[in-house]
Amino acid sequence: MPAATPRPAPSASEARAVAEAARETEWANPSFVRELFAGRLRLDLIDPFPEPTPEEVARAVPFLARLREFLQSRVDSDAIDRDGRVPPEVVTALREMGAFGIKIPEAYGGLGLSQLMYTRAIGMVTSQDGSLTALLSAAQSIGVSVPLLLFGTEAQKQRYLPRLAAGAISAFALTETGVGSTSWWWRCSRSATRRTCSSGGATELGVPAARGAAALGRDVSR
Repeated sequence: MPAATPRPAPSASEARAVAEAARETEWANPSFVRELFAGRLRLDLIDPFPEPTPEEVARAVPFLARLREFLQSRVDSDAIDRDGRVPPEVVTALREMGAFGIKIPEAYGGLGLSQLMYTRAIGMVTSQDGSLTALLSAAQSIGVSVPLLLFGTEAQKQRYLPRLAAGAISAFALTETGVGSTSWWWRCSRSATRRTCSSGGATELGVPAARGAAALGRDVSR
C-alpha cells in the first residue's frame, strides 16, 4: 500500500484559530487563577479558604487510613522501579479497597468521595510511588469514569461504572504514529484503532480520541 501523504504543518494563523475556537465564551464560575492572568487579585475567591464538611472528612477517613497503611507496609517502590511493573497483588489490593473508584458514586459501586478527598488520596500515593500515581490517577481523570459521569447516558453509567469501581483499569488513548498530544495532526477516525493508551497493556476500558467523533467507554479488552 502507498504511504499516506503527510498532512501539511498548520500555519501560525491556523493554530491560533483552533485555540480561539476552543475558548470559553462565558464563565459561569469565578476563577482565582484566571483573574490573576487578567491582572486582578481576587482574594475574596480564596479567603476564607473553603474547608470540607465534617461529614465529608468522616466518610473519607477510613479509606485514607487503609490506603496509608497499605502504602507503607506493602508497596516496594524500589522493586517496582527495578522490575518495571506493578505487582499483580498490589493492583488486586488497590481494587479490593476501592482505590479505582474513589469518585464514582456509591450508587454505582464506588466510594463516592469528593474531588478534595481524591486529591488527598492521590497525594498520599504520590509520596510513596509515582508508578501507582500514574495508574490510579490516569484511570480516574483522563480515563473512562470522569467523561462517563459528565457526558454518559444512564445506560452507559449502569454498564461501565460498576466495572470501573471494581477495578477495571481505564485509560485515554491519544497518541498515534508520528503524533503526540497535538490534535491538529490526528488521522485516527472513529473506525480506526489506537494502540497507545495511558495504562498500556493493562487497559480494559479506554477513551479513544478521534477526529470527528468520540468513542466513550469503548471496550478495548478484546
